[in-house]
Amino acid sequence: MTRHRGFTVFDVETTGLSAKHGHRIIEIGIVRLDEDLDVIEKWETLINPNRDIGKQEIHGIESRDLLNAPSFEDIAADIWHRFDGAVPVAHNHPNRRDLPSHQDKTLTRALVLGTQTVEISVIEHLIVAREAVFSFRKEGLL
Repeated sequence: MTRHRGFTVFDVETTGLSAKHGHRIIEIGIVRLDEDLDVIEKWETLINPNRDIGKQEIHGIESRDLLNAPSFEDIAADIWHRFDGAVPVAHNHPNRRDLPSHQDKTLTRALVLGTQTVEISVIEHLIVAREAVFSFRKEGLL
């Protein structure tokens, strides 16, 4: 089994929720962590979707912000490089609060149990909000 080389934590903003309806990524942020969870790189970029960006109040990005941004095709290799060999980590907490919902707790328990069957340990589940961070490990929920 190949040992992973850290973690790639990412978040995206999009024009909507359905690729089959033509929605596209308009921003990506990536934080690369080593095996000890130390930050080794932070990277972000806006992405020109070459289409209308939809409801701007959801993500706060305006069309004019994207005019000179690269297309996804222009940066795909840069994105791929940042995931190479790492465990990808993503989470979108829709209410933007740091407190976990019942669904968060249920999903985390299922993830912990499911990954044990393939000898992978869940070492942390964080909810990162604008004002605070909730740690499932610190709260004894892992």
